[in-house]
Order: sequence, then C-alpha cells, then structure tokens
Amino acid sequence: MNKNKLSLFVKIGIFNLTIVAMIGTLMRYKIGFDFPYLDQKYLLHGHSHFAFAGWVTHILFTLLVAFLNQQNIYNKRFDKLIWANLLCAYGMLISFIIQGYGGISIGFSSASIIVNFIFAFQYFDSLRSMPD
Repeated sequence: MNKNKLSLFVKIGIFNLTIVAMIGTLMRYKIGFDFPYLDQKYLLHGHSHFAFAGWVTHILFTLLVAFLNQQNIYNKRFDKLIWANLLCAYGMLISFIIQGYGGISIGFSSASIIVNFIFAFQYFDSLRSMPD
C-alpha cells in the first residue's frame, strides 16, 4: 500500500469517527427533545454497527495492512477488502437508521462478517510469508 492510499484510508477513518460522534450527539439530543422522522432505537443500531465496522474495523484493517507493507508483504486484495468493509459499514449505517433490523440491514451486516473473515484468512496467510 503506498503512502497516498494509507493516508486516504486514515482520513476516511477519521471522517467515520466524526460521523459516529455526530450520531452520538444526535442520540443524546433526542433524549431531551423531539426529533421527528428518526427512531431512537434505529439510530442506536445504526450508530453501533457503523462505529465498529466503519471506524474500529476500518482503522484496524488499515493499520494491519500498513504493518504488512512495512515488512514488504503486500497483496492488492487487502485494498478491495477495506473498500468492501466500508461499503458494508455505510450500508449498515443507512439501512439501520431507516428500517432497524430488516432484510437490507441484516444483509449488509452478514456481508460485513464475511468480509472480516476473508480479511482474517488473507492476513494470516500473508503473515506466513513473513521472514523470521
């Protein structure tokens, strides 16, 4: 992964953290004031799923791939998996806020789990080629 792509992924992670913070603030606002069109429970589900997939997992993936890059072990599949994770994260954010636990949000959530497993298998396979 080149430095430009690493920088982009870190910036996306910080942007995602900002979204998590804004939704958290909105949820606290909704406790005391009426905010039509948004269900508190749906907002909570969207916030929690996006916090873990869009921020925590995204930054972990980025840092793990950066470590491999320092060891001169890199596979372009990792970029695709990071983008797939982001797609799942934003899909969960939007669909959970709109419908709560429904077909679309569960589909994005399941796809996120599959992407995580594929990333883990690819990562451990890449670690085997690391020099002792």
